[in-house]
Amino acid sequence: MKIAMFSAVPPVPAHEGNRSRILALSRAVREQGHDLSFVWLRAGEDSSDDRAAMIAEFGEDRLHEVWPEGEVAGLLFLLRWLPRRLARKACRMLGMPKGTYARLDERARYGWRRRIQAVMEAVQPDVVLIEYVHYSFVALEPRPDRTSYIIDTHDSYSEQETALRSGKARAREWMFLRPGDEVAGFRRADVILAIQQQEADLFRRQLGSHPRNPQVAVVSHFVDLSAPPVGEHEGRRALFLGSRNASNVRSCRMLIDQVLPLVLRTMPDFRLVLAGKVCEAVEDHPAVLKLGRVEEVREAFEMAPLLINAMVMGTGINIKLLDAMAAGVPVVSTETGARGVPERFRSGIKVCPDGDPEGLAQMLLGLLSDGVQRRRLGHSCRADAERWNEEQHAQLRAVLAALPAGGGR
Repeated sequence: MKIAMFSAVPPVPAHEGNRSRILALSRAVREQGHDLSFVWLRAGEDSSDDRAAMIAEFGEDRLHEVWPEGEVAGLLFLLRWLPRRLARKACRMLGMPKGTYARLDERARYGWRRRIQAVMEAVQPDVVLIEYVHYSFVALEPRPDRTSYIIDTHDSYSEQETALRSGKARAREWMFLRPGDEVAGFRRADVILAIQQQEADLFRRQLGSHPRNPQVAVVSHFVDLSAPPVGEHEGRRALFLGSRNASNVRSCRMLIDQVLPLVLRTMPDFRLVLAGKVCEAVEDHPAVLKLGRVEEVREAFEMAPLLINAMVMGTGINIKLLDAMAAGVPVVSTETGARGVPERFRSGIKVCPDGDPEGLAQMLLGLLSDGVQRRRLGHSCRADAERWNEEQHAQLRAVLAALPAGGGR
């Protein structure tokens, strides 16, 4: 089957969760024997490092770049949307809910439409896989009869309460959509992929009963099992891994302010290792080691083979937790941090109720003091990760096999 994957986010280097998701899904599609072309929706930025990595990953003949039409088109795009963005910013500063919402097709650049049509004619895909509902306008182009369309949702972007609770509204306000806009985007596709079951249930409720509703399927994140599990060491360390989004920053600060002092009281030589861009957003601390951005999460796990996943807010699924499982690294997590991972895959994860920093500290101290338990939980994590991947592959195969032989609607 020929599949064209459309994304404005380059998946390599995979140094953030959304990049990891896109890269892992693209590899899973190829592992199942499909012919994948990656269509990179470029907004005008140029990164030669990203482009070289993209060519290495997909091959020059399978990488298609869709650029907007020059500086004049860029200026027209800015003039079209800048007033609305400024108005939203003012509403947000005044605490008005409408300040957190963007328009469904706000990210569509001038010139993309003609170039998307050219790519479709060149690739002739059986399936078009679109990353994020915000780019569902790809499905509005003339649709060959045999082509089906799938949207990989990543997250739910229409719930105001979820937006405010996750802390993303200020950091990435353009991502949030009114429920009607999100549903309209979904109905452009034949299938939408939820990254976890709770969000699949939410999407079905939002869609209701309508003749043009897409199928809703759960295909969660695929983990990389190509490397052997990370080895143990005697250092009294635990890792917090995250990008600089508001959920990670707030969670990391809670960990440093409320949990770390309790751990240091019993274990003064303990060190918290931070990896990812979250390092840029939190203050220095004598018991905190900052690695900064790492190209491969394995580098961070080798520095501290115990994950403290102390998330206090967030939606979707916590990819760093799945990465730890794949690396054979035991995990201490809040309930929010373990969201989307069913109990049957938590045998190597110790879960503490939300809002209990003392409980987190005690769980962490218990594992730091017990090497036998750490190793046992690490083995369980790796075994769970292997079963997890098998389940996601089965679900992806089922989604692709169920597409109508003649293509989409």
